[in-house]
Amino acid sequence: MARHLFGLSPADVTVSQSGTSLVLQPGSVGTAWDARSGGTQITDLTDLSGTPITTVTSDSYSVIGFYGPDGVTTIYLDFGFSGGGP
Repeated sequence: MARHLFGLSPADVTVSQSGTSLVLQPGSVGTAWDARSGGTQITDLTDLSGTPITTVTSDSYSVIGFYGPDGVTTIYLDFGFSGGGP
């Protein structure tokens, strides 16, 4: 199977909350997981050039993009930000 591309859409950016505003957070480092809660960390990732990585880092525009493990089409990212959410 092939690796699935994650990210690179306009919604795939790292942000944090500042008051009532969202602020872009370039250079944020996050971990990948196989479940939203209580899952196992996924470290078989590659960057866009195919170089192995174990964490996901947003670029200078706060955009994320990476490839997951072969056959995996769902990944949950944790950048350690708090402030709510579902």
